[in-house]
Amino acid sequence: PQGLMHLASSDESIINSGKIFMFAYSPDCLFMAYIFCVHGFFNGCGRTTFTMGNNILSSVLRIYLILTAVDIFDVGFSMPVATLLQAVVAVIYFKTGRWKQSLIGVRERGI
Repeated sequence: PQGLMHLASSDESIINSGKIFMFAYSPDCLFMAYIFCVHGFFNGCGRTTFTMGNNILSSVLRIYLILTAVDIFDVGFSMPVATLLQAVVAVIYFKTGRWKQSLIGVRERGI
């Protein structure tokens, strides 16, 4: 990552901060791959409200963690923490089996 950061700036303090941020943020790339798949599954099951709610929960947590961050590592680490919580909520929802309930007729009744 340092090589790419040199394209944006030659200031060593900026490059060092970018390296710290990327180190803290990088686990989020793995977690997000899981979340995209799981949310795609729930969307395919017609559970779009759950997916939207889980994304909003994660976004609110990210914002809170970023606003309370002490340094650049905390800012970067807030992303994987929020995504990990999102994954835990998705696993719990999956294990409840509520996603299996049929939605046929639910929309016609206005429920």
